[in-house]
Amino acid sequence: QADLYRLSPILGTAVDILASDIGTARVNVKRMVGEELRDIPNHPYELLLRNPNPIDSGLELAQYTVSNYLLNGNAIRWLNRASANDIPDEIWPIPFSMITPVPDERMYIDHYDYFPGAGKPKMRLETWNIVHYKKYNPNNRFIGLSPLESLAMTLQGDLAMRRTNTVTYDKHGGVPPSMLVFKEFVNEPAWGEIKKKVSES
Repeated sequence: QADLYRLSPILGTAVDILASDIGTARVNVKRMVGEELRDIPNHPYELLLRNPNPIDSGLELAQYTVSNYLLNGNAIRWLNRASANDIPDEIWPIPFSMITPVPDERMYIDHYDYFPGAGKPKMRLETWNIVHYKKYNPNNRFIGLSPLESLAMTLQGDLAMRRTNTVTYDKHGGVPPSMLVFKEFVNEPAWGEIKKKVSES
């Protein structure tokens, strides 16, 4: 999915537009009072989302999360907190390719394995450290299904066509590198034999 996003201008543009649009949405925390929802001004969660960590702005965190969710069918946020009852000090996005949910024996998730890469050992992350957004997957309860699965073949064909066009026009001046030309009409038995020999060569 990352390669398709990088190489396909149509896909990249569509994801960027959606992520930018959602990333600018205003987040408000509200309290239910009777039958009404009332805003809680400057709730700690709102303030944290504006400055989630020392590197990312709130806009960048939102765009990163939405982009991963759209591309992979999964998006991961790590909450920097000491226990399940503590308020998070920071929120960090983690690429889903570095995370694996580990089910328990009760049809739920026991923990997440985090693979930092570069030969480093995997780390155990508790479920209260992780916020996992995932799309519906008919084959897996714990991992979302990327919507690009159904588009992958079409996008790969589009990329292959672009590569062919690039080579044809860049290396050969728009002229095919080879061409079969016949002075007279070729009947069907002979044409079938010619195609066979060309495909085998």
